[in-house]
Amino acid sequence: MSEIANPVVYMVGGLPRTGKSILSQRIKSHVGCGGFETDHMRALFSADLHSAVGFDSGAEIALVAKQAAPYIHKLMEFVIGSGHDFLIEGELVTPKLVIKSPHRAHIRSHFLGISDPDLAFDNIRNNSSPNDWAAKVSDEQLAAILEKYVARSTKIGRLCTKYGLDYTDVTQNFVEAHEAAFAKITSQPEGIIIARAESLHNV
Repeated sequence: MSEIANPVVYMVGGLPRTGKSILSQRIKSHVGCGGFETDHMRALFSADLHSAVGFDSGAEIALVAKQAAPYIHKLMEFVIGSGHDFLIEGELVTPKLVIKSPHRAHIRSHFLGISDPDLAFDNIRNNSSPNDWAAKVSDEQLAAILEKYVARSTKIGRLCTKYGLDYTDVTQNFVEAHEAAFAKITSQPEGIIIARAESLHNV
């Protein structure tokens, strides 16, 4: 893989069951880059928080995201220095992580969320495999989880609006929403296109 003068770090964040992994895989295939799932980091940082704030709670995610941020920034520094595009995805990718990154000029981010718990419930029940975590919880438990996911999605959406970041609600039409998100995040910003064209001209 050849080096790129202005590598891009693609960052995909949002709630579970919004298709972060699906979108990330499409981006990696399209761009031809490697990637990292922050869920691996979450498992390491979450161990001491479960009893204090509850696993999979908004508080747990916020605390773990804050702890993991320096390591994610270091990862970005390394891959940018290597001259290659890269993708980072997961719940630990937050709007604040993107905005506060010292590598902001290299980042292309997109966040996914849901707004209708009832519609999300039907979508999950109709598309869950037997090994899926959602298939192992009761209807009442899933409904309660989705109510929390909607609240967290709303917060993420507001932060994205505040900071000028891209956010897509996947509730109404999952496929169309993902197509729009994919088109948005893979469209190169003008600055990167010009910089890459100039670097190729100077080779």
